[in-house]
Amino acid sequence: MAFELLYLPHWLVVYETLEAAPETHAPGGASRPSEQLAVLVCRLSGQAAHIRLDGLEVAPGPEILPPALQPAQAEERAADFAGRVLLMAARGKRRRERGRLLRSEPCGYPYWVEYLERGGDVDFQAVDAVSGKRAGAAVRGAIAQGIAG
Repeated sequence: MAFELLYLPHWLVVYETLEAAPETHAPGGASRPSEQLAVLVCRLSGQAAHIRLDGLEVAPGPEILPPALQPAQAEERAADFAGRVLLMAARGKRRRERGRLLRSEPCGYPYWVEYLERGGDVDFQAVDAVSGKRAGAAVRGAIAQGIAG
């Protein structure tokens, strides 16, 4: 049995969101930015997840597993995901629309990986090192894909 802190390669994609309500318009008709929306996109699986920027604990970190997702693909998946997040958040509230892309940068997201020997085979379990939650099927698949690749 062995433990390893593994940084899974991700893209951090940050969008500016704009309020569409009239009271948020600045002089000249331009909208003021209301907040930033951050999306992590796994470079192995393409899985996207919304994260809070103030609780951001990602690192430029070592790329232990080889990434397979290009920046343009990640930005497209993040844009789709951000659109769904904003649509769900806007139900029953003022309508919001996604603004411009602020930045897209590679980063590593930490997982504790425990390797286990079972009947001559090696298996692993993964735990999100930031939240302490067990990794889901997509993360486990990304780790397995990275190890096999």
